[in-house]
Amino acid sequence: RTAPNDRARKMLGLGLKIAGFGVGYCYPTYSALKLLDRKVIGPEDVTLWLTYFMIAFTLAIGEAIGVVGWIPAYRIMKVLFCAWMVNPRFKGAITLYKKGIQPIFHQLSPSIDKHAENLKKGDFAAIQQELGPQFAKVQELVKKHGPEAIERAMNLAGKGDKKNAATAANGTKAE
Repeated sequence: RTAPNDRARKMLGLGLKIAGFGVGYCYPTYSALKLLDRKVIGPEDVTLWLTYFMIAFTLAIGEAIGVVGWIPAYRIMKVLFCAWMVNPRFKGAITLYKKGIQPIFHQLSPSIDKHAENLKKGDFAAIQQELGPQFAKVQELVKKHGPEAIERAMNLAGKGDKKNAATAANGTKAE
């Protein structure tokens, strides 16, 4: 026999799963299908739904491989986040695209396009030539300071501390 708290927790979890499915997948899919039936589709509509489904797919992958399940209150945060992204009043997916995804994409796309073109042509030497010096620097760093230097630098870089990331990788203290 289960305790009342366990039953309530399971019911809340089930309710959040159902709400997450409805807000996260059913409503966006229905809205996207309605959009396809319209004669005129604005660029903002396309941005909203493409961005939304890109992020929803990323969250689904994170859930499938267990990356996000450990986050406290993940399900409720996901429901609220998805609702914010698709709500016609807020259009959070557009904000997320314009302020987060677009600047990064514009910065990286020339390099990605160049490498994709080289891959299409079968020019692996060009890719190796470009990436070779960076890889050589990483190898040198590992030989000099051990694999922990890479981890320290990645941890600091992930926190947005690029200035200290280089010094941590070298095993020195930042000022």
